Amino acid sequence: MFKKYSIKFIIRLFIVLSTIVVYFKNPSALDFHLNPFTDGFYYIHILWIIFFIESLTQIIPRKNIVVGCGKQFSINYKANFKDIDELEFYRNIRIMNIQAIKVFIIWSVGNLFISLFYIFDYIGEKEMLLLSLLYFLGDLICVLFYCPFQRIIMKNRCCSVCRIYSWDHIMMFTPFIFIKSFFTWSLVSLGIIIFLKWEYAYLVYPERFQEESNILLSCRYCQDKICKIRKPLYNKSDSKESNKIFY
Repeated sequence: MFKKYSIKFIIRLFIVLSTIVVYFKNPSALDFHLNPFTDGFYYIHILWIIFFIESLTQIIPRKNIVVGCGKQFSINYKANFKDIDELEFYRNIRIMNIQAIKVFIIWSVGNLFISLFYIFDYIGEKEMLLLSLLYFLGDLICVLFYCPFQRIIMKNRCCSVCRIYSWDHIMMFTPFIFIKSFFTWSLVSLGIIIFLKWEYAYLVYPERFQEESNILLSCRYCQDKICKIRKPLYNKSDSKESNKIFY
């Protein structure tokens, strides 16, 4: 899985670099308001297709993704039949929710500040597109190399137990919220659907999101092996003491 995501990172890097070239050489091809049926097919439409397909894959239950993203689906849940401390279980849920709220607030405030530059015409739609593409690339930087949300705020072991893994699409499309066009709002709508679907699953099936109840999230049963560069913050042993979540 590490190799697969590394290739995916290279592809995203190529998309970002290509868009930067288009931004400087043919900026008109990045116009959000170009209609493919009346104005012709432009580079902006290729980006929309890429974003749209990427988003759709997050909604379909499947196993060929990292378990951190797929744990919302029942096919990626394998119950731990050992005794679980119910009080500790719900305490962990509360802590993870608090941390997720912190991320949400920090992300919202930061992007609201950036949006002011757009609202007051210091930057334009094309610059907001580039920002979204940086988030698009940053998503895999977080998975493969370094995640500030994990290290600074969440303190989760790795992607497998990440509380906000499927927030990536609503995050990468955040700059589009302020731009009125089919291109932007269709992607924002998909991002919101992915976000709400994830949050609904976390609310209704919390046992899928913690390694104490879903053994597929533990290091012992991990098949992803994407932590070759970004090492886990800690490893859990089978002892009762180490089964606590460290925050």
